[in-house]
Amino acid sequence: MSVNSFQWLGVVSVAVLYNLIFVIGRATFWELQNSLPSTWLLLDYTADFVYLCDSIVHAHQGKGSRCWAPPNSHTSNSLHVHFQIGKGR
Repeated sequence: MSVNSFQWLGVVSVAVLYNLIFVIGRATFWELQNSLPSTWLLLDYTADFVYLCDSIVHAHQGKGSRCWAPPNSHTSNSLHVHFQIGKGR
């Protein structure tokens, strides 16, 4: 992986952490939501834009969100499900 890939991964990680912490916090504590509504709206749209760009780039590279292997004769007879997260096709 190149340096740019790690930098982009950092940007996406910040967007994920923002949504995990602040969106849930604003839904719980409504005073936080009412403090700076235009700033929260800008940050929400920025995180959504980062997700959209990441989805477009991964779809263009052929690394879409396919994370489940279709069942074959080996997996259909067992209770184990094989996930292929981060692997090529």
